[in-house]
Amino acid sequence: MNHTVARRRILQILASPDSRIIHRLHAGHRQRENRGSKEGVHRILRCGAIVNSPHWDTKFNNWVCQVEGPDQDGRFVRVVIGIWEDKLQIAIITVVEVE
Repeated sequence: MNHTVARRRILQILASPDSRIIHRLHAGHRQRENRGSKEGVHRILRCGAIVNSPHWDTKFNNWVCQVEGPDQDGRFVRVVIGIWEDKLQIAIITVVEVE
């Protein structure tokens, strides 16, 4: 999976009423620490930039990539996600404010 395919897949999943966005426990903790919100994370996924080449995670059988962009408060945030090719599903693995 390259940047273009990953971007297209993220937007497809976010737009689908049948999709699942799973916020892992660690991601939820990080969001609260950074005073973030699910809406802010979804905004970054829609508008942010993929900053590394997606890589295959053999443990979870999905693609992992990092998306960076400003949240609703203008803070620059990195969101690490897992993307499945065979499911309309994204896992939010962690959320980190970029300094």
